[in-house]
Amino acid sequence: MCKNTKIFIITTLFLFIANTSYTLEGDMNCDGVVNFDDFFLLADDFGKTTSVNNECAGSFTDMNCDGAVNFDDFFQFADNFGNEGNPSDLCFGDTSGQVDSVNEQEVDETGSDVTFNAFHTPVLMADILKTIRTIQWNKDPSQIQDLAYVSIGVAGTSNLVILNEDEAIHAAEISIEEGMTSSTDHSNDRLIKSTFKLIEVGIDTYMIVSAKHFNYAIDFHISDDLKKLTFRDYRSYYSDPETAAFLTFTFAQSNDNTLIQASGRHVYDTNQGGFVEDLTWTPLNAQIDGSSIILSEQDGSNFTFFAPTLSLVIPSDFNPLLTARVSNDELTATWDGSDRIESSLKDISSQYASQTSVAGLDESTTTEANNTLSDIDSILTSEGASLRYPISFYKTVRNNMLQRKIEVSDLHNSSIGKLTIPYVIFTNESDSEGSHHPFMVIMSYGVTEGMTGLWDVPRPPGSGEAGTSYSEQTVTRNANLGAIFAKIPMKDYGLTESLTENVMISDLASDVSESNLTVLNYASVSATGIAIDGVLIYPAYNNTLEYASLPGEISNVGIHSGRGLGLHYHADAHGANSNGLNIYNDGDYTDYAHPPIISLGFDGIAGYARYAVGDSLSEGVEIDFDQWGGHNHDAYRYHYHAEQIEVTETDARYNNGEPVNYNVHTFPPKGAWRGKINDIPDFWGNRAPAYSGRPGAYQGFD
Repeated sequence: MCKNTKIFIITTLFLFIANTSYTLEGDMNCDGVVNFDDFFLLADDFGKTTSVNNECAGSFTDMNCDGAVNFDDFFQFADNFGNEGNPSDLCFGDTSGQVDSVNEQEVDETGSDVTFNAFHTPVLMADILKTIRTIQWNKDPSQIQDLAYVSIGVAGTSNLVILNEDEAIHAAEISIEEGMTSSTDHSNDRLIKSTFKLIEVGIDTYMIVSAKHFNYAIDFHISDDLKKLTFRDYRSYYSDPETAAFLTFTFAQSNDNTLIQASGRHVYDTNQGGFVEDLTWTPLNAQIDGSSIILSEQDGSNFTFFAPTLSLVIPSDFNPLLTARVSNDELTATWDGSDRIESSLKDISSQYASQTSVAGLDESTTTEANNTLSDIDSILTSEGASLRYPISFYKTVRNNMLQRKIEVSDLHNSSIGKLTIPYVIFTNESDSEGSHHPFMVIMSYGVTEGMTGLWDVPRPPGSGEAGTSYSEQTVTRNANLGAIFAKIPMKDYGLTESLTENVMISDLASDVSESNLTVLNYASVSATGIAIDGVLIYPAYNNTLEYASLPGEISNVGIHSGRGLGLHYHADAHGANSNGLNIYNDGDYTDYAHPPIISLGFDGIAGYARYAVGDSLSEGVEIDFDQWGGHNHDAYRYHYHAEQIEVTETDARYNNGEPVNYNVHTFPPKGAWRGKINDIPDFWGNRAPAYSGRPGAYQGFD
């Protein structure tokens, strides 16, 4: 837009200012007032064409919904200049006049002013752990059994055994928290630290591991000539083979009182490449010594076992057949110590390198990213194209992703505090005809911030050796950091109108010669998108064309690892367990008029959380989903949602052919893509979408 035109508009504005109509037409930034902030948005868009839908939500600046931003819109804006009130329904949908709290000016962690709008993302795991909840303490000595989660108190007191992360010498220490059971209000973090898992290694003999840090098992160390219980890393890449060991315990119960004896010990044998029993160990009793637990030949202290305060078990909808946990050996995880994301940065184009100068959320890279977004928007407009979503959408997603850090020691080569998504950049390369194709490139390690629950999966994927049956295979109960270069198309390529309009290089149906195509089976044999935490999303169906939840393949967070030990979601855990520890939770709805963003499909379509059961007020809740699991409303434009689907399975293979009723909780995108993929350059990488491997030009690499 030329300078003279802007001057003319400003001059004309002062001639046409009026306050004759108390509406919020012209409130383009949704702050409740029509002022110069809105005018400058209008000026920036002046001369552009817009996409208009039935609700006229294609553009806030196209006030008369004629598909163009011109003087007609300016004169309408001038008539409303100075008006104040609640933002229009276009900002939030019909919320009965309630103002969404996200529409306000705030300052982010980088110090930059950020205008928040209807788009919002789930809180980070670090904040989930800080959340206070009210619980009940229930004594339950019956919890002493294989794979049970327990809390352990000191008999006759309100004191509780808890993991102490303040000790740097060992993985963590064990402490006695005074008065903990006298209160019912605790943070999620304290509750998880006071939760332990029993794993039976012999008849009525158990090792004890941390629920928060599954790689940590209880052993001992010597301090002041005392054998004090501690935690050691017994399982991860970072475990020290010279010191890796764990104790095994037996329990003697009398009513609510339990004596704990360290009856055995296992140490790591480098020659055998695994743990062996220490035949020199002499059984010792657990005894309270101040704030520590020591091992002694003297009589032990009495302990009390409590039922877990947090639900960490597999929900029934994720194991509707009640499949027993298989006893297959665990597939061994290995790692060569390399970091393919960091090593690939040397090949990034100079045009985009400034967006990767600092890992995580940073003021300088945010400025570069925002400038690139503005350039992309202008270039697309000049070519008669547009972004699929407003710029603010992509800023919101990037900001959230770059703050996520690993909070637990749960996987083979993850480390606490490591960014799960170190870089998110925007690229805008052109094709041979000169048309630009912008992408949001998400560089992710593909792991969660929190607990995966992989150890509890009833029937995880097998290793798949040729010529073997599942019972002969090792299974995946661990995962590795990956290197994902997810390229999310930002250009609006449109929507398909029929299932087969998108040409698939490979799909689940063709893999098994299924001719009856549905949204569920006309889907990628690999990932369909990426979650807000950087973990890949796979279709709701597995490779045998059944819901992955039916045979018990996924954990309590809706996740499992494949044969390559890469994590991916198959289901929405919040819908299944609502335990407050998922990728999104109840708190992510509070004060918002719409569920949060939880995923991005490789077709460029956004995925949002489910609508809560009984919700009749949220924006778009009254608009049915199409077969792809999406709908179009308000400023959110077309998008997917997580869904809860009632299912009845009748299969001779299961439940003696009797019907099995359960709920499927889909994670968006649930199957086939609605966004047009045929025009997206370099969409496929062999049989899977091009989300990994060596990054290409459209991902900003030379």
